[in-house]
Amino acid sequence: MIAQQNDTSFFEGTSMIPSNVLMILKRLKDNNAEAFLVGGCVRDGILMRHPHDYDIATNILLEDVAKLFPNAKILGKSFGVLKVEGVDIATYRIDGKYSDHRHPDSVTFVKDIVQDLSRRDFTMNAIAFDGERYIDPFNGMDAIRRGIIQTVNSPKIRFTEDPLRMLRAFRFSSVLGYNISNSTFKAIRELKSLIREISKERVRCELLRMMSGKHLLGALFSMSASGLMFELLPDMAVCKGYKQNKYHRYDVLEHSFRVANAVPKEKPLLRFAAFLHDMGKPVTCANYGTDEASFHNHEFIGADMAVTVLQALTFSNKEVDYITNMIRAHMFGYRQEMKNSAIRRLIRRVGMENIRDLMQLKYADRVGNGLKEFSEFTWDTSLMKRIEQIDAEKSAFTRKDLAINGNDLKELEIGDGKFMGFLLKACLDTVLENPELNTKEALISLVKTIILEYNKDKVGELNERKV
Repeated sequence: MIAQQNDTSFFEGTSMIPSNVLMILKRLKDNNAEAFLVGGCVRDGILMRHPHDYDIATNILLEDVAKLFPNAKILGKSFGVLKVEGVDIATYRIDGKYSDHRHPDSVTFVKDIVQDLSRRDFTMNAIAFDGERYIDPFNGMDAIRRGIIQTVNSPKIRFTEDPLRMLRAFRFSSVLGYNISNSTFKAIRELKSLIREISKERVRCELLRMMSGKHLLGALFSMSASGLMFELLPDMAVCKGYKQNKYHRYDVLEHSFRVANAVPKEKPLLRFAAFLHDMGKPVTCANYGTDEASFHNHEFIGADMAVTVLQALTFSNKEVDYITNMIRAHMFGYRQEMKNSAIRRLIRRVGMENIRDLMQLKYADRVGNGLKEFSEFTWDTSLMKRIEQIDAEKSAFTRKDLAINGNDLKELEIGDGKFMGFLLKACLDTVLENPELNTKEALISLVKTIILEYNKDKVGELNERKV
């Protein structure tokens, strides 16, 4: 039986639907075709969330759709999909076998919207809306009302077709705050190893979308309990149940979950850094199981381990550098008596553009210890004021910020690239200690002094060899 509802209050009628989408729906209907919004846009409309994109399903074939929209761009002829003004339009279809665990080997075009909805992943995504009525054959609206993530028909079939759907379940849990149904969760536990067959690019995309969720903490606990997390990130398995010391309430894994959750959801890369930030603890632990257990240099070992993880997940070099720099620097300490030069060196490690992210990670790290209330952490206020003051001074943190460059050194007849780099590094180290020396005159004078001392050393070495 087809569940239909004429109540359009969820979508506030058609007021939330863009005019170009309404135009496409109308033109199809005016030409005696069925036309339904399907997928995530319907779900988001019911939830009164603005969809990121819109998909339309129709009962007519691709060539007939193309006649109605001369400017349409064909995306997949064999799948009956084209794009009109940024909207994907597809013919109703049912899918054949998924040999590659992503695309069906074949599709069969059908005339029934219910058949088309039956191939979709979760019931909340298997609802159709034509602007007047909803078609809801799998009780997706009920799942939305109850906050349940349930596959359409057999979860084993859905996950075998495309194992990425298992990870998508946790992404939806993180974003929407929904619970995964018992049957769906059980199937994930049984089929979790299939996730290894999915391309790392797709996995990375889903993980970052998961990290953007308001309900990340619950999703991480659930994903860990399913075992799917450790199929994707086996290095995190040893963190589960791994005790810390008297400064932490939670084991390494739960601490990592809570730190990631304490980072703003608008920063998924920083959340991922927080998730991985202590992965080096188990391999660096001394005095395990005691209140005095220590994890010296875990930030450096962890950063090296993270490089392997991130590269395997096809993160870009820029993203790898950002995440590993956050991990490597997260153990910095601050005291009121610290010199500005020490703070400038900290800024240099991650860059002024990332220093506030590092502060957020450090803040989240302390919150994730579970020993103090969130409101008790006020130590970073004075540090932030000092960072802002240093930023206002336009201090030099990289060689590009120096008042001299390679061309200035060439004028001093310095042609050796390595020696030039050595001199610029010496200038930067000096300026970090004394920002007022970042002038061309002062740095040229410094360079000449270094060259003079360098030449004296070389003459001394030559005389020693002659003797």
